[in-house]
Amino acid sequence: MKEVAQLVFDKLLTDNTLPPIYWENVDKALPTDSHLIVTLIDTGAGQEFLGVSKQDNYILQVNIAVKRGVGQLKAMDIGAKVLQLFAKNTILQASPLVSVDLTPAYGTGYYDEKWYLLPLKVSINSIS
Repeated sequence: MKEVAQLVFDKLLTDNTLPPIYWENVDKALPTDSHLIVTLIDTGAGQEFLGVSKQDNYILQVNIAVKRGVGQLKAMDIGAKVLQLFAKNTILQASPLVSVDLTPAYGTGYYDEKWYLLPLKVSINSIS
């Protein structure tokens, strides 16, 4: 999982127009403006295919945080940049193959204190 996490995080860092990224379990002071909260979730091994030794599945969850009252569209504008980075069939690494499996999708937005958070989920496969 560590190798896949590094690929995903490196890809996010290629776009310097994204707001600051806050990684899971990193002790930092919270930002005062828009930011991303990023988590990679191991969903377990997937199906095994003939000729393929192993497939692992992951969900990259990017919570897009914008200040309350600025509207959902600001969060969606930021999300559009993440969607471009992780479009369906994007190859993060050729060998062993690590790629975006499905079209990323938004979850249901919610409020957390002074933030509106819009989750964006990306399905990633690693085939070795």
